[in-house]
Amino acid sequence: MPITFVKSGRFLEEREKLEAYNSRLFRSAVDFAEASLWLIAGDQVGQALVMLDNAIEVALKGELERIHRILITDKKALEKYETLKSLLRDAFLNHPTGRALEIPEFDIEKTIYFEEAFDRVAELYPGLKSTWRKQLISAKGENQDSLHTFRNSIIHYGGKPELEGRYAERIVDTAFPFLKELFDRVTGGSVSLPFLLKEWIYREVEVAQSVLRDLRTESILPKSYALKTLQHHMIWTHTQWPSPRDDLDVIDRGAETEWERYIERQKVKLFETWDEDLTVEIHCPVCDSNPGDGSFIEAQVLLENESLDRNILLPVGFNCFVCDLNISPKERFLAQHFVGQLPEDVVTSYLKDIGQL
Repeated sequence: MPITFVKSGRFLEEREKLEAYNSRLFRSAVDFAEASLWLIAGDQVGQALVMLDNAIEVALKGELERIHRILITDKKALEKYETLKSLLRDAFLNHPTGRALEIPEFDIEKTIYFEEAFDRVAELYPGLKSTWRKQLISAKGENQDSLHTFRNSIIHYGGKPELEGRYAERIVDTAFPFLKELFDRVTGGSVSLPFLLKEWIYREVEVAQSVLRDLRTESILPKSYALKTLQHHMIWTHTQWPSPRDDLDVIDRGAETEWERYIERQKVKLFETWDEDLTVEIHCPVCDSNPGDGSFIEAQVLLENESLDRNILLPVGFNCFVCDLNISPKERFLAQHFVGQLPEDVVTSYLKDIGQL
């Protein structure tokens, strides 16, 4: 059984607050969003986009259903008396003779489409339309990179590997931020999407946003590697994989302990091209550099050589010996934003070692 490595219990509190809204569609939207994280973890970026499109659609319908489910019912379905009875089932049950009728529950399949659901909710929250409509929905001949356009293409024709950077962009720049804002508006800020999805994992969504922003600044097409730490953090949180025990059969038995054998193997595998004079050690943001036996094996950060003359320590690579996260210098923007601001004591110690202080 997988074990979830919990860094806070806020996601449980948020689930309880969400239950207070008594909306199966809101709950379903969160389940879709969480499922998208698993798809990202499994490198199924296109399908993750489809799942997030589903999350947004049911969340929009959930907000309309809070008023009345007639607002999410398809117009053609409303022409049928049987549908009307289902919609008014509670009223029939309160009628002296209507309660004797057998009336099925409302068929949730007979509902409006994504675009209409968005426009109806945007009428309740006008700020949504000006900010999000073009990113979510493409008008004919316009913005073929919208979330829903990509969703339709993936559903009907399959995902395209060469578009995974674009999919990643829509996932972290559109889908998650829109859901976050929608939940904030609907709940008056009382229910947080990052907390629902575990804030230490959602942190990597924000890392990916920063990476893609830097790529745009450099006029570089979006790259799916922006999702790499989100993939890794999701897997580590829920399965603690990979771990040093995963390949014990190939460990050199000459080393003294299991962890020493593992570390030596990783150093040989990953540090053949790294200049040790350009590395510093920090705690890994994913696993906290904790092997589970009470010891600490800090991660290595590769620094950019060109910035040192200005006393700037800029991460361009990262490797953790415990959770096996490796970010190569080719993914320098990811290393920079994943590591973030280096601890002051690490910076001071390094600059002293190289004679800059």
